[in-house]
Amino acid sequence: MKTVLHINSGEASKQSELLANIQNLKEDETVEVDDIQVVINSNAIEMVKKDSEASEFIRKFISIGVVFNACSNSLENLGIKNKEVIEDIKTVESGIGKLNKLQSEGYNYIKI
Repeated sequence: MKTVLHINSGEASKQSELLANIQNLKEDETVEVDDIQVVINSNAIEMVKKDSEASEFIRKFISIGVVFNACSNSLENLGIKNKEVIEDIKTVESGIGKLNKLQSEGYNYIKI
């Protein structure tokens, strides 16, 4: 099973919910998960910064194979430079475009 989680909220509670859902999905032995991707855009893009409260968790998930995709439009709109972004975060041209592509490839879509 392939899953894409989408977040666009800058609210800390929504970001915590995203991270908890990734953890729960990884730990659920009743679900065979082949690939987890996350698409981050709009105000949620702040969480991909190296100094964000979520950075430690994001790095941990990247190390176990979760792919994080950051919308380059959102990064630009919020003035976040590439050097400020956590290593190994993938930058995509548009978050909405990446979501469409992943869904066309058979990913289950979960909106946080």
